Amino acid sequence: MTKIVADLILLFGGCIIASIFYWQIFYPLILKRIRFHLFEMRDQARSIAAERSMGNDFVFKEIERFVCNTIAIAPRINILSFLWFVSKRRNETDVTDYERFSKEAPEEFIRIREATARDAVAVMMINSPWEIFMVLFPLPLLWAAGKISRLSVYRKVEGFVENFQVETPTGLRAAC
Repeated sequence: MTKIVADLILLFGGCIIASIFYWQIFYPLILKRIRFHLFEMRDQARSIAAERSMGNDFVFKEIERFVCNTIAIAPRINILSFLWFVSKRRNETDVTDYERFSKEAPEEFIRIREATARDAVAVMMINSPWEIFMVLFPLPLLWAAGKISRLSVYRKVEGFVENFQVETPTGLRAAC
């Protein structure tokens, strides 16, 4: 009996050390790297818009809004809130702006939008490390059954980022 208790104490201590390492060292480094990548994509979109005189175009405003919203909410989003959002809006299909963007945007903006969605998914994953194990098991099955695709996930991530409400003490949203 004492061997089991000693093993459990050792396991508990190992989990505490791993948790401290994750949240104090690994997490801040990865989050900062992803946020800097998002800033780089925002600056790249601004540069493209300036070169092509697209400053007032719908596609530039959409891509900048999406990247800036992702930067603003990155530390607060996780897989469970995303899955909750998707389950609540399963039957809603508001794709008019998404399709309009896909038709009108230059190829560079489409790549920036997809990279931003990928970064948002990565942030959700690092913000909820334990939940990842629960999500990773059914994911390949859903993918194989055709229930999800990369583009549908990106579209849902974009909707999630746009509808995410950030509570701040002043009630103001951080500008990008």
